[in-house]
Amino acid sequence: MKAIKTLRLLINVLFFTLIAVIIFHLLFWPIVYFYSDSLPFYLQGFRMILNSFSTLFDWKFLLVPLSTAINFILFVLSIFYLRKCIKPFIVSDFYTEVVTKNLKKSGILFVFIGLSTILIQLISTIYVQNVTQNIIEPNMIISFLNLLAAAIDLKSTFLIIIGLFFLLFSESFKNAETLKQENDLTI
Repeated sequence: MKAIKTLRLLINVLFFTLIAVIIFHLLFWPIVYFYSDSLPFYLQGFRMILNSFSTLFDWKFLLVPLSTAINFILFVLSIFYLRKCIKPFIVSDFYTEVVTKNLKKSGILFVFIGLSTILIQLISTIYVQNVTQNIIEPNMIISFLNLLAAAIDLKSTFLIIIGLFFLLFSESFKNAETLKQENDLTI
């Protein structure tokens, strides 16, 4: 029981910290964009980041920051689903539809975040390789396996594994709920 309460505390701290980060970014970037002249000197450099995207680079350089932002929001949503699973665990009501559905949603989101991160990193690595090939030496070719190895990182792999674990856990609880219902009917 102590482990579940500690898990609830940690999930709540993580969730509210992530919400605070989202609120900070929702406030910070519009202020930087619209009021950069009135910001202190050390914060005015952030305006240069926003200007460089619109003038120097094309849309492909926005792919990574936008997908990272979307994946971050999906990560917060998956933590929200995990939060909803904790209350039934505290009262030892494991085999409910709420737990099963929320674990499944969280697992699907984790797998999606991991796979999309790998895909976006692969696309950006290929794009950067093509740009640098034209600048450095046209005969330097990186094999597809090297590009794939550059795109797959430990955090994405971990998210996929955790997502698959939650999907497995969800299916196990669903099967256990069915067995519990059958057992209750026979008594």
